[in-house]
Amino acid sequence: MSDTFQILKEIVDKGGPVTDVLDGNFGMALQNFVKIFLGELNNPELEKYIALTIGKVYEPLPIDPDLTLWQIYVPPRARYWKDEIKDKKEKNGKEIPNLISSIFDNIEPVSSNSGDAEPASSIPEKSIFPIVIHGQPGHGKTSTVRMLTHAIVARQEEEKRKKRTHVLMYEFKNLGRLDVNDEIQILNKRTPFIKDESFFHGKNTVLILDGMDERQITDGSDIALKDFVRNMFRLSGEINRRKDSRLNLILTGRSQFVKQIQAAFNTDYHLYEIEDFSRMQIEKWLGKYCVSKKIEPPLQYEKLADRHLKDLMGQPHFAYHVLNDAGESGFGKSGFDERTETGFQRRYI
Repeated sequence: MSDTFQILKEIVDKGGPVTDVLDGNFGMALQNFVKIFLGELNNPELEKYIALTIGKVYEPLPIDPDLTLWQIYVPPRARYWKDEIKDKKEKNGKEIPNLISSIFDNIEPVSSNSGDAEPASSIPEKSIFPIVIHGQPGHGKTSTVRMLTHAIVARQEEEKRKKRTHVLMYEFKNLGRLDVNDEIQILNKRTPFIKDESFFHGKNTVLILDGMDERQITDGSDIALKDFVRNMFRLSGEINRRKDSRLNLILTGRSQFVKQIQAAFNTDYHLYEIEDFSRMQIEKWLGKYCVSKKIEPPLQYEKLADRHLKDLMGQPHFAYHVLNDAGESGFGKSGFDERTETGFQRRYI
């Protein structure tokens, strides 16, 4: 972890949840973080919002308060369809071993000078199109975009880019009413510093809309949501026609729901379908889990396979439940007994 990320982590460690800390007595620490980490944004509300978004990876996980996303996250693999593929059927998809690395290939920012990044004219055209990520419940969609916000800022710090990327993340369930047919007004309710489209002019912005399915729509008939998505695609296209700006739009949702509203995707777009963890990813996740939870001896993939539990470990959400329940019923630091196995199979298999 870099020194500048350590600043934010210490803020969280000292004060609890990021939302409480940033409203508390850590103004100087936050000021230092913004200056070193984000550059001179000259917008206190935006500075606070970005720090809050990035800091989420250091907060205790609701599913296990002893862990943070930063400690335990493993990038999932996915199937990927490029923007120019119109008919995004399974046979046309490409296997991607690391979802976050692949997304980075599609969000190259616009440069502000020759020594910063590639000039706008040399950036692949594909990088201007929205990105849609879908998967089954528990596949790690939200975790991935949260870690992506962290990774974006880490990369620009590492590369010492002068033109910084503004990372904005929204949850669909918190957007309020969508029937006003004005995407800027909808965003303004959550981020008052966005007053009109000019906010995006001259900036590199990654705007994430997480959890389309969490609007509790099951029949695909929500016109307001579809109109909002169409308007966001349109806004992205308009901003990306400017030579001094880049707006990378990223949306997530459950596979079934995303397929229902595909008609609202009114431009070309990149599509990722998150897949179950491979054996290598399960082993990496188990290693991180055991280190964080101080479990000795470390858990082994073969042990889970012998107990018919390896399929449950293919999705991070189930992995947390499986191992947490094991700890509560005698697994913990001492091993895996038959009583625990029987309880798992009754509950999950």
